[in-house]
Parts: sequence; structure tokens; C-alpha cells
Amino acid sequence: MKIRGIPLSCIAGFCLTFFYIIFTLLSIIYYPHPFSPFTTYLSDFGNMRISSIGSNYYNIGCILTGISVIFFYIGLIELFTDVNWRYLLILGQLVGLFSGIALILIGIYPEDFPAQHAFWSSIFFQFNFLAMLAVNTSLFFMRKISKRIIFYSYLCQLITLASFLLLNGSPIVEWFTVFSSIGYAILISLDIWWQNEEKKYQIR
Repeated sequence: MKIRGIPLSCIAGFCLTFFYIIFTLLSIIYYPHPFSPFTTYLSDFGNMRISSIGSNYYNIGCILTGISVIFFYIGLIELFTDVNWRYLLILGQLVGLFSGIALILIGIYPEDFPAQHAFWSSIFFQFNFLAMLAVNTSLFFMRKISKRIIFYSYLCQLITLASFLLLNGSPIVEWFTVFSSIGYAILISLDIWWQNEEKKYQIR
């Protein structure tokens, strides 16, 4: 699945990275209090009572990033090869789609809506973890992505799980999970990009 010769997953991977980082930085600029990954949850930047202007940037960023996440997982259809592991990849895509929807709803229901925000945040982090695990495992056996990227993902997930069990969902766990997931998406996007460029070169 390509747009003007560029794989959809590449475009979406670059977009989700750009949207989240840029809009989070804008929200930080307007955040009125000192912050730290050890004391401040990322969702705090979207709290409208704490930061009336900055929260708009963060919440819009979550919505745009969530939309990009959905297209990122849809675009992974391009990696279908081995039928024995295709179904695990499809499962990962479906769970990934729901993680994108959950991220959109985090932007719609920031911390000012405690019950809804807590629910969709929990869904996002759980589904994000499961989607990465399923996709990563299927790609490992289908040998469609660099092994270094796959091992990077497994390591990040292991650290996330251990940190959550030890620190019980403290802010630093949220920061690490979000940005390591973005790192995974951009690495896959770059790998698919390079593969696509190699195919073009071979055709020429």
C-alpha cells in the first residue's frame, strides 16, 4: 500500500513521530510549572486546568498521532509474506488500530475527565504493548525487518514491563514507554523506506 511510491507505513510512521514530538514540545513551552519525567506525567501537559493554552497543543497532538498510528498499522499489510505468521501480524495490526483509537480518545478526554481519561490511557498502554509484541514476533519469523530493530523492541518491552512492576506506573515509565514506542515506529518506517528504495534501484 503506497502513496506516490512511498509505503503508507513510512508516511504514517514519520507523521506520528513529527506530530507527537512537535505538539508535545509546544505544550511544554506553555506549561506553567516546573516538570520532570520523574514527577510529571505526559498527560499533565494536556490538563486544561493546569495549562489552558498548552493543553490544546498536547491534546491535538494526541489526536493527530492516534490517526497516524492507525494508518501505520494498516500500512504494515505490505509486509505480509509467510502465511504461517501472517495471522499474528494481522492480530497485531488490529490491536494496533485500537491503540490508535485509544490515543485519539486520550486527546478528546484529557485529565479534566478523570474516569474517561484513566480508562482510555489504560487501554492505550495495554494495546500498544500487545500490538508491538505481536507485530514484532511475526516480523521476526517472516524476516522482513532488521533483527536489530526487533531486538530493540523486545528490550524496550522488557524494560517497560519490569519498570511497571517495580515502579507501579510512575511518570518515568510513561515517558519511556511512549518515546520507545515512537522510536520503534520510526525505525520500522526507515527500514521499510530503505527496502523500498532498494527495490526501485534493482528495477532500474
